[in-house]
Amino acid sequence: MAEEQSQPTSAAPPAAANGQMPAEAAPWYASIEDPLIRGVAELRKWSSPAEAVKSYTELEKMKGIPGDRILAVPEKPDDAEGWNKVYDRLGRPAKPEDYNLPVPQDFGDPEFAKAAAVKFHGMGFSQKQATDLATWWNEQQLAYITESDRTRQQEAEMDLRDLRREWGGAYEEREELAKRAVREFIEPLGMDADTLTLMEEAIGTANLIKLFAAVGEKLGESRYAESSPGAAANAFGLTPDAAKARLAQLMQDKEWGSKVLKNPGGPEAAEMDRLQRISVSGGR
Repeated sequence: MAEEQSQPTSAAPPAAANGQMPAEAAPWYASIEDPLIRGVAELRKWSSPAEAVKSYTELEKMKGIPGDRILAVPEKPDDAEGWNKVYDRLGRPAKPEDYNLPVPQDFGDPEFAKAAAVKFHGMGFSQKQATDLATWWNEQQLAYITESDRTRQQEAEMDLRDLRREWGGAYEEREELAKRAVREFIEPLGMDADTLTLMEEAIGTANLIKLFAAVGEKLGESRYAESSPGAAANAFGLTPDAAKARLAQLMQDKEWGSKVLKNPGGPEAAEMDRLQRISVSGGR
């Protein structure tokens, strides 16, 4: 029978002479004689001399950077004093008004620019950041204004086309009535073109012309109230529907109808002819 081979067993750690286990090995920096250097190594928790040398190498790389280019970033976001120092070092002006933000002459608002400067300063914007943002904002505003003007112009042109179709041949006459109202009512009040533009934007081009045409018509009626019935009607531009209504009204007046029959060349006959032409063809 073959002799059994004994299985290898783990070797037990050697015991000290007195039979006790040896103490844990001291850290590598324990042999450093200078207590200050030894303390730094311990605080930095460098695991080996190689790690300590690596840290020193990184520090050497920064030695060429001037001190005024090195920032101490605050640890807490609410450290106002610390962050203000950072913002100032990064180029924030001393005061909000020092930004001198660009304000477009045509549409810029100086008061808005002042308010923006205060906000920028509080947020720590550098001069370049503030100027770039203000320039971008002005560009966006200009694009919006340009597009709005183009849209309003298109809407005004469509309104005028529709109004010309509605008034037919009486358009020029009623347009003149509107201009008369502006001359005699609006201009004496000191209202300028900008005021009329605001009114036009509020109610539309066609409605604005209709409004002033109605005012001009009433103005003319008051001046010619003493003239013959035909004089007032012939003095103002009428739409086809208005001409039909006026003709129907006059036809109920027997005295007026008698004058038309007795005097074909008189003002009553001329008025009837005019109303008939407007009601059929818009006055053309």
